[in-house]
Amino acid sequence: MNLSELDELMDEMDMSVRPDTLETAWELTDVEARRGQVLILVTMRARPGAEERLERASREFVRATSGLAGSRGSALHRSVEDPRTWFLIERFASEDSFARHMASDYFARFQAEQASLLAEPVTAMFLERGV
Repeated sequence: MNLSELDELMDEMDMSVRPDTLETAWELTDVEARRGQVLILVTMRARPGAEERLERASREFVRATSGLAGSRGSALHRSVEDPRTWFLIERFASEDSFARHMASDYFARFQAEQASLLAEPVTAMFLERGV
């Protein structure tokens, strides 16, 4: 089971995710194995009335990303404060696997589809482990 499937299962069971879940999962990963990995946080804000369509498109994107060789997890989360805001957390084994993700057909389809659903441009933050 990948992280996306686990998130969906937890959503279906109405289980909340503790704030330290991502941190704990990251800590359990071997330090050497993390070198060169890409961890990215993407923020998307739906136009009013487009929330469900953005959610569907994003969930399809997460499923496609999870099937990519080198994907170490892709998970979608909705803001508690603003139900129009979605966060996508993605982790890749290497910069090469991230580049394949960016060049994929499913990525291009998602970019085209979300263009009409977004209230503002997407923001993406690349993260690295703090000391």
